[in-house]
Parts: sequence; C-alpha cells; structure tokens
Amino acid sequence: MSQSEIDRNGEVTCYSSASPLRDSKGLLRSVWQDFVDTRELIFTLFTRDLRAQFRQSILGYIWLLLPPVTTAAVWLFLQSQRILNVETDIPYPVFILVGTTVWTSFVNLVSAPLVGFNAGKSIYTKLNVAPEAFVMSAILRALLNFVIRLVILVPVFIVFKVVPPSTWYLFPVAVVSFFAIALAVGIWAIPFGSLFTDVGNFLTNFVKIFMYLAPVVYPVGKKTGLFKELMINNPLTPGIAWSRDVITTGSNEWAVPALLIGLISLLFVLAGLLFLRIARPHLVARLGM
Repeated sequence: MSQSEIDRNGEVTCYSSASPLRDSKGLLRSVWQDFVDTRELIFTLFTRDLRAQFRQSILGYIWLLLPPVTTAAVWLFLQSQRILNVETDIPYPVFILVGTTVWTSFVNLVSAPLVGFNAGKSIYTKLNVAPEAFVMSAILRALLNFVIRLVILVPVFIVFKVVPPSTWYLFPVAVVSFFAIALAVGIWAIPFGSLFTDVGNFLTNFVKIFMYLAPVVYPVGKKTGLFKELMINNPLTPGIAWSRDVITTGSNEWAVPALLIGLISLLFVLAGLLFLRIARPHLVARLGM
C-alpha cells in the first residue's frame, strides 16, 4: 500500500509500506543522488570547517603533525635507552614515523563520520538537508589532514637517506585499502553512536588498543608466539605493513590480504550507507525530539 501527498511546489511524495530493500537499485540511486545534490553544501561545509579548525590557534596546522611526532619520539626514546630492542629493515625513525602517521589518520577517520553526523544535527533536524553532507565533509577534512601529515615524511626520508622504491605509486592504493576499514567502522557507528554517546567513547578508546597489536611502532617479527599470531591475524596489519613497504622497502608481501580486506571493507561502507539511508528518517525524528 502507498500514500501520496502534494507539497506547495506541486511535487508528489509517495509513501509506501514496502521495504526499501526490495528496490535495492533505487536505494543505491537515491544515496548517490543525495551526494550529487549536496555537493555544493559538502564543499561549503568542508571549507568552513577547514578555516575554523585552527582559527584561534597560534601553531595552526602544526597541531596536525604533533600526534605522530610525539608518539614517535616516545618510542624512539625507549629504543635509545635500550628499553626496547626493535630490529627493522629500514632506519627505525622512518619506520615509526610512517606507521604513526598512517595510524593517526586511521583513528581520525574512524570517528570522522559520527563527528560529522552529530555536528550537523541542529540543521538537518530542522531543514530538509541530507545528513550525509556533514558526514562527507568530516571525512574529506580527515583525508586532507592526512595529506598534510605526509609532509613530515619528506625531511625524514632525506635525513636518513631513504629513497622510495619503484613501488611508491602503490602508496595511495595501500592507504585507501587501509582507510576503507576505518570508514566502514565509522559509518556503521553512526546510527548507534548518534543515539548513544557510549558508542563514540567506546570506539575512540577501543581502536587505540589495536595499535599495539599491529606493526605501527614495531614489525611483526620473525619469532613465533601468541603475540605474533595476534599481529598476523589482526585485520589492520596488512594495510599498515603494505602502506609502509611500498614507500620504503618495495615489498608487496602484504598486498593481497590488504587488497582483499580493503575490498570487503568497501562493501561494508556501501552497506552502511544503505542502512543509514533507511534509518535516516527515524534518526532525524529521534534527534529532533
């Protein structure tokens, strides 16, 4: 059964009791159309938030570089004091800075969709605006921050005389396959995190644990044991390892699992967008109460 109404502009809106999933192609088209229709709004939100990000900050974009640099400094200090004994195929400062740079952006991308969705609720609960515009704006800002962080790797590579191998062009592919995991988790967290703040707090703290179960500040290693098994079976390991390898050693050892996990994650991203599209009216109604 369906019901129609005509608005002031003469446009007809149809309401149906049938599940939107019955017309999956139409649902996909509506998701894509939302992004097309709001592209100008996305750009406006993106530039506005970008200008406001460090408007009252003296150091400005230097704050983007501090998290990976300070994390790397701590681990380098532990290494210099022989508290840690880490053996890597490349200079350890290069190893750790690449890992922490990619990892910091991954963590930011996990929280970006939910942050963007919550930031715009005062607008889309009152106006007919797609919440996905705020989500996409937050994602684009997190990606730009990642590009800015990459600047710090240039002088580090020069100082330690690390010449990127011929596989350097695969770096964007490796990073996208890794960041797809973050987007999948972040988008699926929106329907639940927008209603319960515990979800956002849980994600922020829980994701950090995986840093110590992935080759961010130390390699997988050659020794056997439970810790190595946890690192190898960690779905984040291939993306981090491959992203680092393609611009340092040229190895593609982790390419296949990284691409496979990235492809599966992209499917989850698509499924999450469809679920968000279906749940959107209910979320807006709940948040507008």
